[in-house]
Amino acid sequence: MKSNNTIDESDIQILDEINNLITKNKGIYKSALVITALAKQQNSWKNVFTKITLSNEDGDFSEKLEYDNFILNKISITVDDFLKLLDDLVKEGELKIKNSPNVKATGNFNTDSYWRYRSSNDKQINNEWPTNHYIFNMDNVGRGNASGDPLVSARYAHFPNAESAIKYYNEFDLGYNSGSIFLFLPNYQLKIDEVLIGSEHLDLKLNINDIKQEELIGKIYCEKEGLIKTEDFYIDENPKRIHLSFIPDFMSIYVLKNDDEILDFRRIYLSWPSSPYKDVIIDLKENDILTMIKQGENQHIEFKQELDNKHKEEFIESVVAFANGKGGAILIGVDDKSNVIGFNQDKIEEHIINIIRSQCDPFIESELQSVKIDDKPIIVVRINEGTNKPYTLRNRGVYVRSGSTDRIASRIELDEFYKK
Repeated sequence: MKSNNTIDESDIQILDEINNLITKNKGIYKSALVITALAKQQNSWKNVFTKITLSNEDGDFSEKLEYDNFILNKISITVDDFLKLLDDLVKEGELKIKNSPNVKATGNFNTDSYWRYRSSNDKQINNEWPTNHYIFNMDNVGRGNASGDPLVSARYAHFPNAESAIKYYNEFDLGYNSGSIFLFLPNYQLKIDEVLIGSEHLDLKLNINDIKQEELIGKIYCEKEGLIKTEDFYIDENPKRIHLSFIPDFMSIYVLKNDDEILDFRRIYLSWPSSPYKDVIIDLKENDILTMIKQGENQHIEFKQELDNKHKEEFIESVVAFANGKGGAILIGVDDKSNVIGFNQDKIEEHIINIIRSQCDPFIESELQSVKIDDKPIIVVRINEGTNKPYTLRNRGVYVRSGSTDRIASRIELDEFYKK
């Protein structure tokens, strides 16, 4: 047991903060889901990874995978049990999880509060709802490492290593977080479900629980090459339509209560007409595509007259280059001089997916849209910025976009990819 003078004051402050949040959400939080991975090293169990999420649903889940020197335990506990677990962690220096060995868990909470409140659908933590999140960093006494040995058992699923098992059950990439304990306290009042962006408007779709729309206020900031728009809006409809005077390169959207409590937000960097976010949808209309054609090829737009062998090679170069950059769109059925030629081919979506799958590594997602311009069909293939760079064209190399052309990445550019 830690003595009072060995407990860090900042840990007590964070413990009080968590208790206050749970008191505030009394009746909303009904259980907690624990996912813990433990490794046996030097005859003692150590924490490789633990994540605890407060839930607004009753929990009755229990699953345990137990290998020779590795345990993965996924179990629901009560809110009271969560508070007791947290108290033991901070004051006793022990991690005590039901159906798991006790672990010496000395360490401290991360005190950086800047990113403590995360928006919904945050890429880093894969959360559905906006979330207060806390990280308890273990010291070397209780910190475990994910073994690279295969996990093989007659009773349980096979994984090539412990990190693969953790990622499979939790969709979480350990990265530099091995040995940490993550606490997620979602805000179930409201979340932004979708942002649909057109050339003249934005539709904000919200998921609202137990809160009146008249209690809400929205804030939006848009910026593009010196143009700035900032305004407040009220949630008098859902989805809420907000008119835009220009297509922004960056926008910041916040939804909060009248008492200044932030509920959810988005910071969106756009490379029109592609979006790097799954819940940010680009709404391309015929007029938008006509404008793109008139403007000609650029950093984010490429034209292809057809998909014969010659154009197919150029097409896949652009796919890889856009994924390695900020994304872009390829218009099939438009020539290099912005003339609409038209393009029509059976099973085009299947054909394009097969081209990408056979030549790109890793696989690159695409979105297809068929439209008619002057009664001539064209295909718009949108490629979002990739999340697993660098992308490679098999047997050719890594391509990047430079103005309106694609080229092989330089050594310096490759170094930058691998640093990230």
